[in-house]
Amino acid sequence: LSYNIFTCYSVMYMEEEKVFSIEQVTAMLLTKMKETAEHALKKPVADCVVSVPCYYTDAERRSVVDAAQIAGLNCLRLMNETTAVALAYGIYKQDLPAPEEKPRIVVFVDIGHSGYQTSVCAFNKGKLKVGVFNQETEEAMGVMLILQNNSFFEN
Repeated sequence: LSYNIFTCYSVMYMEEEKVFSIEQVTAMLLTKMKETAEHALKKPVADCVVSVPCYYTDAERRSVVDAAQIAGLNCLRLMNETTAVALAYGIYKQDLPAPEEKPRIVVFVDIGHSGYQTSVCAFNKGKLKVGVFNQETEEAMGVMLILQNNSFFEN
């Protein structure tokens, strides 16, 4: 595994400075999630599917796969977050049109701290088609802007 030596976290732990790569910190989170899943399922967890923002670069995606490996997980697939949300919607929605009927069009919007992602999806029973997706990660987008704009709360 290769680490990005330019982006690390430096923390004090038991009066000693420790430096961790982003992959290592992400692996710590995935390890905790793995332990939680194993406790709930009462059996070992070896495989995972991880959702990532659609704007992640290939390098960022490789870092997530590396983090899963460090955590002892086999990452079967990375999935865009908006696709994961659409998939969850389609699995639990019981009233979707039959495969031969006109699909139901649904727009998903994911508003984060400093950006947002949208996707337009077409649903039929047992079928999902992700048509269009968009993301904005400028500092003028997302919840951060809403929180900074006091006039939003005055109405």
